[in-house]
Amino acid sequence: MDDISTTGAVALAAKEDGQLSYQDFLLGCGLAIAGNLMISVSLNVQKYTHKKNDSREVERHYTQDPLWWLGLFLMVFGEVGNFSAYGFAPASLVAPLGTTTVVANLFLAAIFLKESIKPEHLFGSFLAVVGAVLLVFFLPGDKVLNGQQITSSLSEVSFIVYVCIELIILTVLFVLLYKFQVKHAIVYLLITTTPRTILQDRVQSYISFGTNPSLHIEASELFFKHRPQPDSSSQIQAMDSARALVASVGSPYIGCFAYCQRYSSWETDKTHTRELYRNLGLAAACVFVVTFILIAHIGTSVLVFLLLGFHGYQLCRLDVSLGLTIDTVTSVILILAIGLAVDYSAHIGHHFMTVAGSRDERTLTTLREMGLPVFNGGFSTVLAFILC
Repeated sequence: MDDISTTGAVALAAKEDGQLSYQDFLLGCGLAIAGNLMISVSLNVQKYTHKKNDSREVERHYTQDPLWWLGLFLMVFGEVGNFSAYGFAPASLVAPLGTTTVVANLFLAAIFLKESIKPEHLFGSFLAVVGAVLLVFFLPGDKVLNGQQITSSLSEVSFIVYVCIELIILTVLFVLLYKFQVKHAIVYLLITTTPRTILQDRVQSYISFGTNPSLHIEASELFFKHRPQPDSSSQIQAMDSARALVASVGSPYIGCFAYCQRYSSWETDKTHTRELYRNLGLAAACVFVVTFILIAHIGTSVLVFLLLGFHGYQLCRLDVSLGLTIDTVTSVILILAIGLAVDYSAHIGHHFMTVAGSRDERTLTTLREMGLPVFNGGFSTVLAFILC
């Protein structure tokens, strides 16, 4: 008698501490497997009823067929068994056993519906079974809620109010979408995420709760997808519009921001657009100062500066005609082009200022003595770019 009392007290203490006993483990697994098998049989029975009804010369409503009602009752009993399993085993153990439905459907469909079983079906079922077995036998410790705790949680006023609010929000969103034709991204996001928050295992994948008892939400996330963008300017516009949209639905107390892995490169292109003009201006100013110091003639320095400006303008127009946009590659090419172009015009200008004679004689002498070296330098640079 003492042993029985001690054993009962230990089992009760273990259940109160949230530890999963071996008996509860087996009972939870059995209820989950049996429930999922009933669900699988019910689906095949109902589908068989519909196929048989389609083959009749005179169709009748499927609710007049007893087999369809049998499938419905099997579905109800299966869901009750599946739900009861959560009172004896944690959700992380019961949920993987849902693969029982997939595997059973494979063979039941072949028996009742004469569907073929392909090798990929068998391989997929094998992977599902292996994954379920690994999750069941290597399940970490988890707190188990008994039936009374589940019933108490579902009957709390806060949970009922929460579900009612979810249903009201869904109703309003569907009215906005279909009645008033509000085709806005926020409406679609809310419709897809609102029902999902009811399922705890789905919510915890996207919401980080605090450690205090009030379950304070520390962070959450929603997913969105950009359409393919043809060029960098369109990418920058898409990034800015997404950030503006997310910022508009935030509040001073909630920090909302949009992030995408590609935003790092798009942000770089956006920065290049602003910094390219600054770097081109600084390069042109440095060229003017250096040529004025070395050539020591304001007119020649201005001519070199103008030639450099015309060269940069031609390159920009060439980029536009080729359909190129400002990105890392075009920015580097434009900056390099200024450094390459200044050499040739500065050499011509400097040599013109060092030779003697009239203006026409100095021009001819400069072209005769510096024309070929400047051409060789440009030609060798082009070859270097082609070979590299």
